[in-house]
Amino acid sequence: MSQRSSIPYVFVAIILSAGVAVAAFSALIVVGMGFCGGDGGSPYAAPLSPRGQACGVADALMPILAIASIVITFVGGVACARSRRAAIALVAAAVSVGVLLAPVAILSALSPNCAGGESTSIGCDSY
Repeated sequence: MSQRSSIPYVFVAIILSAGVAVAAFSALIVVGMGFCGGDGGSPYAAPLSPRGQACGVADALMPILAIASIVITFVGGVACARSRRAAIALVAAAVSVGVLLAPVAILSALSPNCAGGESTSIGCDSY
């Protein structure tokens, strides 16, 4: 029985980890500056709106999710290199991207405005 080299699998793991790291940084920027920053978030999303309230959680959670996605991909890459199965690294990268995209999808679905009757309440002002 021949022993296959694990070098190609390590290369796949490194490329996927780098790609997920770029995706994690991009997700941090999209959430931090897009949905929850000045260009889409506060002050443009009313603080008491669904998106405004979710931004408080997202701002705290996104760095943790970014680090978790990189760790998931790294662990998948190590498992890929040890078992010599590229599918493990691909599944880990797909899970990592899903972890990063979930908050982006949730924030994009939430309204930046308060409900109709609350538009005059303090905390429901937006630009």
